[in-house]
Amino acid sequence: MMEETKKEIINAVKEELGTEFEVFFTQTSQNNGAEQKSITVIPKGNIMGAEIRIELQFKDGLAEETGIKDMARKLVDDCMGYHGREPISGLIAGLDKRTILMKVGYQMINAEKNKARLTEMPHERLLDLAAIYRVVLSEDAERKISFEVTHSFCEAYKISEEELDYAARQNMETQGFRAQTMEEYLSELIGVPKEMVEGGIPLYIIRNRHGNNGAAAMLCSRLFGILAGKLESDLRILPCSVDEIIAIPADWHDAAELRNTVGFINSSEVPESMVLSDNVYRYCRKSGQLMIE
Repeated sequence: MMEETKKEIINAVKEELGTEFEVFFTQTSQNNGAEQKSITVIPKGNIMGAEIRIELQFKDGLAEETGIKDMARKLVDDCMGYHGREPISGLIAGLDKRTILMKVGYQMINAEKNKARLTEMPHERLLDLAAIYRVVLSEDAERKISFEVTHSFCEAYKISEEELDYAARQNMETQGFRAQTMEEYLSELIGVPKEMVEGGIPLYIIRNRHGNNGAAAMLCSRLFGILAGKLESDLRILPCSVDEIIAIPADWHDAAELRNTVGFINSSEVPESMVLSDNVYRYCRKSGQLMIE
């Protein structure tokens, strides 16, 4: 999509919404080469101590099919909860401690690049990363409404950090992660039995079932232990983005070359808001620990 078209879409959405919202465009490259496009809308000012994010997905070519103004109107309708959807105000009004703990999960971010944010929110450090807490209020194929949990939000709802972390850990265990071999991934992508897909790099692509914030698997040492057992090797973990990671045998490639590759992809293909780290990590099968290589 041309930069000029992106600007026109953003301006049209801003015109529909008014001045009380921040609007920006996100375009994420998937492993299959497809582009996932979305508009992210953030109401200005905190709501109950939380910054609400509304992510609106749309298909390529929609602007050309409907016209930019009609497309913007549809996105705003989705954003504000029309067409039978529950409005954001209703979702917020219905929040209570129990609901928050049922919907909270981890999101991995780069600790150094987010120093200021981390002072405002509970988090767990892991090497050069930090796991923050995100509550997903509503999610479907077109619209996702979520917010990061802050200290002030926890105070408002009388939630301790221990309760928050326990709930996020339980929710992560319940939802689980999907670890696919390259053969399984390609088989699913092109619709043929995996036996017909030529074997390649011995790797696992790891996501969660929603396809976002899958890098939270960095906290799941049990998963890495299972994969290391299958590969009979320590693992190198490549942080593709905040949404997914890749695990490969530790002796498969030189760590320095892998770091260069990760850094190049981050700088050229991954949106800045989605970059996790330029580092490569090693999972030690014997100790069950992660380290930066």
